[in-house]
Amino acid sequence: MPRSSRPPRRTWPQRIFLGLAVFTVLACLGAAIGVSYLLWRVDNLDSIDLTLGDIEDGEARNFLFVGSDSRDGISATDPDAGLYLAEPTGGRRSDTIILVRVDPAKVGVDMVSIPRDLWVPIAGTGQESRVNSAYSDGPQALIDTVQDYLGVEINHYIEADFRGFQGLVEALGGVPIWFPEPVRDRTLQFHVDGPGCVNLDATQALAFARSRHLEYQRGGSWQSDPTGDLGRMGRQQLFLQRAFVRSQGLGLTDLGTVNRLLDVASDNITIDSTLGLNELAALAQRFADFSPEAMRTHALPVSGFRTSAGASVLALDQNGAEDILRVFRGDEPRPLTPDQIIVAVANSSGVGGQAGEVSAALSELGFQAGGLSNGGGRIRTAVWHAPGDEDAAQMVADALGSSPELVAADHLGPRALVVETGTDFVAVGQPAAPVSIPPTTAAPATTSKPATGPVAPAAAVGYQLAPSPVDTPCA
Repeated sequence: MPRSSRPPRRTWPQRIFLGLAVFTVLACLGAAIGVSYLLWRVDNLDSIDLTLGDIEDGEARNFLFVGSDSRDGISATDPDAGLYLAEPTGGRRSDTIILVRVDPAKVGVDMVSIPRDLWVPIAGTGQESRVNSAYSDGPQALIDTVQDYLGVEINHYIEADFRGFQGLVEALGGVPIWFPEPVRDRTLQFHVDGPGCVNLDATQALAFARSRHLEYQRGGSWQSDPTGDLGRMGRQQLFLQRAFVRSQGLGLTDLGTVNRLLDVASDNITIDSTLGLNELAALAQRFADFSPEAMRTHALPVSGFRTSAGASVLALDQNGAEDILRVFRGDEPRPLTPDQIIVAVANSSGVGGQAGEVSAALSELGFQAGGLSNGGGRIRTAVWHAPGDEDAAQMVADALGSSPELVAADHLGPRALVVETGTDFVAVGQPAAPVSIPPTTAAPATTSKPATGPVAPAAAVGYQLAPSPVDTPCA
């Protein structure tokens, strides 16, 4: 049953991003200090009355974290004004929309970003537009639009603003991020000069979180991330994880640290009025030892198109998104079938036209075709897959019939695989040719990209940052 509660104590200001980080900080605090003090402070957060899906104690629940790109109240003379005003906009739009599922029974957290340019029916209007435009009619319109289109019930709502984001980063003492190479966004005046661990301060962190024009230096030249907003969403999810790690490493038994964090929340965070104190306390206790590395992040499969009016927007691949959305609905996973798997092919055998032939053969077996590329030479055929996608990789391996090596690769998205053919490959469905594989030339089982550089399928999203090397911790 939908629910509503008391009216808001005061009007809510413009909000942007990182409600999740504040929520996780509160969860950590609840386990680290006297809960009664925490709850007294939480009770003073700004709240807003909304109609949301009802839940019982202990059940999984979905949080919608929203940010606004409104520039109201920000003057051109403010410090870092260029960071706020670099991309002028009219009206009020939701700049960031993140759906997070928290399951106390499994002590699990899943997170998916909703692209702001996703073209959807706007609830209650009979019109279609970008999903972020629903926010111009208030949070309830955005909640209803997301629920109706994705078929996912929303149980709680959280917002944060520009100043709140920066205040949170300051209270955390910065957020460390590992950069494998120099990166920059000239629009937002963000730059990292070289590889290494960088503790992002408040200004740098906001620029990193908002960057839609990221460039990275590789091979002596600057290259642009062509995915814009999609790539940004993946990096935001990484930032949230790192902020959670940082919050766990603080001395949260220190009352001064606690007060600074809660001051940020009370001044710049809005929660729905049904997010009660007992619920926060229960979640705090349940997730006290939760590792942020255990968060599962997802990327909705989308493709670009132009509306009849010429607007460049995104369309959701409903079939491809079904497995992700089932997670947030609490449904059992569908049985894995070839049509749920995207397979790109890289020819590393040197046989002309092999990538296209393999892709066509796999398509006939029901797999979705990804991109094609040429590699630099490989002996044993390999199937590259995202960690956790071993079942999909094995299904592709069985179809190949050549006993390929299965290799995990962090740069690939869920159900987005790469087949890299080696000199042992004969044809789809046929055993591999006998070859000698010296130990010094066999491809190592690694989580980095293959040296031959096979193309990633369309589901892989933008330029992403990997965790720091094991021998170079970044915390």
